[in-house]
Amino acid sequence: MISLREQRTDILKRISLRVNFPQNDQTAVMRFSLDMPVRDIIAEIYDKTGLGGDHFGIFQIPVGRSKGRWIKEFHTLEYYDLKNDSVVQYKNKRRKLMVKLMDNTVNAVVIDDSETVSEICYMITSKLEIKNPDEYSLRVDGRSENEWLNCKQGLHEQDVGEDDVLLLLKKFPLHVEQFDGTDPVHVQLFYVQCKKDILQGKYPVTKEEARDLSALQVQIEHGNHNPYIHKPKFLKLSQYVPEQFSEMKELKKDIINEHKKLVGLGELNAKNRYIQYVRALKTFGIPLFEVSERDKKIRN
Repeated sequence: MISLREQRTDILKRISLRVNFPQNDQTAVMRFSLDMPVRDIIAEIYDKTGLGGDHFGIFQIPVGRSKGRWIKEFHTLEYYDLKNDSVVQYKNKRRKLMVKLMDNTVNAVVIDDSETVSEICYMITSKLEIKNPDEYSLRVDGRSENEWLNCKQGLHEQDVGEDDVLLLLKKFPLHVEQFDGTDPVHVQLFYVQCKKDILQGKYPVTKEEARDLSALQVQIEHGNHNPYIHKPKFLKLSQYVPEQFSEMKELKKDIINEHKKLVGLGELNAKNRYIQYVRALKTFGIPLFEVSERDKKIRN
């Protein structure tokens, strides 16, 4: 016979959880042993309800200041310090994630929501056929440019909601990477980043350099020169040159004349030439800092 002490120990090792099923909006109270692996609990829920499948898991609902999180299958419930009547969800770990690339295209990618950011990033680059996944990381669209997601944590642990759009970006400077000029996706991402850096003044250029890069940009985005379309008034300088050149109307004619010389240059080759031109700049890779002149009246 089981002794009273053993019965009390058994009771202490069991927990009642309120299990919510989002697929039918039902909630059931279920009892589990604290030392059961979570994978066995998932199997038990499936056996009792017939709901779910291979891609279902248990998600701990956020309470107060605590963040929601997926309960890993290889741990036990005791590892998570759950309490009686805690609410958990039994739901599909797979969901669609909206991912924006550097060229502002947005892709819907199916991910495993329970995985770490590192695993999710690898899955995204694989599905989008992007090489060198280790060069990329994720950031929430709208957050600070320096606020990268922690690769070792999950999305929910970093307050990433299901409606958030994630940016897939290169996390290292371009000059420390190996560049593959034969991969159209890789070239496109590099081109967009280079163009952004030039237009925002990250790499200062001369008037002539701005002209050459603008002509390449016109070739990339609008194709071969057409004298009936590509006239000076066709250009909106703010979209092609850094701010300090955007009011130089005479520069429009110079850009068009350079564009005429690029007839026959294909889009991929033009992007490659733009990237190589930027990487050859004397200012490329040199960090710039804002400084202010010190008031001479102020003494040390």
